[in-house]
Amino acid sequence: MLNEIKVGPRKLDDGSTGEARAGQFSEAIIGQAHGKYYEAASRHRLFVAANQAATTWTVALTTNYEGLVVANPRMSSVNLSIIRVSFAVTLDMAASSHIGLFVGYDADAECALAAAMPIYNTFLLGPHGQANADDDCDPLVLPTWVEAYMSAFTAADIHGTSPTVIDVDGAIIIPPGGYVGIGCLTATVAMGSIMWEEVPIY
Repeated sequence: MLNEIKVGPRKLDDGSTGEARAGQFSEAIIGQAHGKYYEAASRHRLFVAANQAATTWTVALTTNYEGLVVANPRMSSVNLSIIRVSFAVTLDMAASSHIGLFVGYDADAECALAAAMPIYNTFLLGPHGQANADDDCDPLVLPTWVEAYMSAFTAADIHGTSPTVIDVDGAIIIPPGGYVGIGCLTATVAMGSIMWEEVPIY
């Protein structure tokens, strides 16, 4: 039985049946037709929250937190698949620090967000998602470090920092009742962002 593959790109509707694709030298094409996040973004499932001004980050893992946190409400029907995290120090630091990602879960109450931050669908003018975000959360319940991203030192240490962009690529998933945030070991003035995909729970 011949196994035929079609040469050249083509557009198929959802639910239709198509053949495997080949290049002009009969090689099987398995690469992405678009950017790796295009599918999620085009289906209005990709969201981002970012500080809109320089923010003073509190010492990480404190329950009275300021910085950037994204929470998935307990009654949410989606998981938050963390896609990308970015962070940039905007002022000389008073002490050396470490910047990373922490997560937590609150089984009894929502993560108490003081005032909701804007959340943007990466498909411009796309619908709002289900997650919440803020630069102020009190209390955080049992935050735990999961990733280390960058070190930052004082001006006297003669060490410069540049924006750090980490492609988490869906490796961290926040179920309903959970949260994720960017943390610093010492008080830091900075800006950050967290991008995630909202994946329906079936």
